[in-house]
Formats: sequence, structure tokens, C-alpha cells
Amino acid sequence: MLLLVALPLLPLACAPVEAGATTATGAASPTPSQPEPRWTAEEASTAVEAALAGGVPLPGPALDVWFELLSQGNDNCPGGAYQDGVLTALAGGGCIAPSGYRYSGAGSGSRGWTDADGDAEDDTWTAELKADGQIRDPEGAAFFFGGAMWLTLAGTREAGGSFVGEVLGTYRYERAETDWLRLGTSTASYVAGAIDAEGGWTFRGDGGFAVGEAALVMVDFELGGRCGDQPAGTLGIRDPDGQWTDLRFDETRCDGCGELTFDGRVALGEACPAVVAPFAAAMAQLVASAGIGAAE
Repeated sequence: MLLLVALPLLPLACAPVEAGATTATGAASPTPSQPEPRWTAEEASTAVEAALAGGVPLPGPALDVWFELLSQGNDNCPGGAYQDGVLTALAGGGCIAPSGYRYSGAGSGSRGWTDADGDAEDDTWTAELKADGQIRDPEGAAFFFGGAMWLTLAGTREAGGSFVGEVLGTYRYERAETDWLRLGTSTASYVAGAIDAEGGWTFRGDGGFAVGEAALVMVDFELGGRCGDQPAGTLGIRDPDGQWTDLRFDETRCDGCGELTFDGRVALGEACPAVVAPFAAAMAQLVASAGIGAAE
């Protein structure tokens, strides 16, 4: 015989308790505290300058290291197409070349002008590194790489042109001449702009990058555009507590100054950090790599 037992009805949901309200036990629920600014406006401005002191990550310096270290190998290690910028050294944790360089991982690097539209004239310059692994020199210094970075310029050596690119991943080589690569960077940034025959340039950036322990984020950041040779858009800087302070440049004055806001809610005041030089240095390296304005 099937017995039906009546069970007491239980509530299916509880009404939400507002922060600070008194609960059934009589205790008040905690009100979440909001973070307080770590820096003054002057300190935040100095932190932005310090974060940029290591440079702005673009593919060129990493590719310089990539090709230099691959050139220390031979046909057996890493073998394959290493002279063309290809690394394939996966089996058994990699290999050691007669030079003492140890190669492990896989990837490819390339850079140069190509004739993209088949009209017998070079019209596209590309720099690209897609790799995961490490190359260690005989003294033990390692080039760590993991990610993908590329930049493509549509134009000519003589006249320049517009470019677009992405710099994604983590890279470090303690013997690199470029600071951001020597200190190590973790980046997810997206860049675009243009270069002309006289070496003039524009730069637009979104996304962020960390160099050493400093981290920045770009939001519609621009040089050489809306405010001429002064910055436009926003640069954000992360403090040691992991909170963000944003510097939004004043595009009505275009004087390199802007308002600092902590955590999107606390106004810190105005700041005018020197931010142009690191971007100019990165663009100068790009101009030199592509040979813009130089005779073939």
C-alpha cells in the first residue's frame, strides 16, 4: 500500500538583506568598505612616468633578440628552418647546440617588406613573433616567451603608411638592451597609427601592459591626433594595493594635463606627467626597423 505523508512546506527563497540592516539575530550585516587612495595627485603622476620609463612594448626589440639567439644554433639544434626564424625544439625538453645555447619550445618570427597585391612593388611591412618556450644562453640567461605579437604597415619605404598591431603575452630576457624586455613584460595591447616619410607619426593604443612591477592601461589613448603632439584619451596606473587611478587628459586644452580619478569615484586633482618620450622612442625604433624614408 502506498502511503502519502504530508510534509511541512519550506520557504523556497529568502528576502535579501540590505547591507547594514539588522538580521534575525540582532547583529548588523557588514557594510563593504571602499578602498582609499594610496597616492596623492603628484605621487600618481610620478608613478605614471616611472611605469613608462621601461618603454612601450612593440614587436621590434623582441624580434631582434629572437633572431640573434636563433643564429647561435645549427642544423641539428634547433634545426629545421631556424635560419628563417622558425623554432621547433619540443622533444625531450629541447636541445643544446654546440654553441651552448639551449632551445626549447616552438614558434616563428618574421619581419620585412612583401608585395601583398602582386604588382611587383613592396607595399606591406610586417613584424611578427608567435612563440612559446625559452632560449637559454651558455651563461644561463634565458629569453622567456609566450604569446603572439604582430604589427603590419600598409605603405612603402619611401612614403610610409598606416599600421595596426597587437602585442599579447609575456616576454623577458635579462640581457636585452631594451628595458621593457630586460625587466619583463606582460601585455595585452592593441595599437594603430601612421608613419610618414619624414619620420612623423601618430599612435593610438588600447589595452594594458606591465613592465617589471608597474602596470598601465590605455583607453582610447592617442598621440599625434586629436591634440597634436600632446596626449589625448586616458592612461590608468595600478597602485601597490591593486587599485587603479585614471588620468584623463583634457582635450579642450590639449596641454598634456588631465584629471586624476581613483577607483572611478575619488577626484585627486590635476597632473601633467611627461608621457610622450617613451612612445616616441618606440615609434623611432619602428621607423628604423621598417626603413621608412630610407632608400632601398
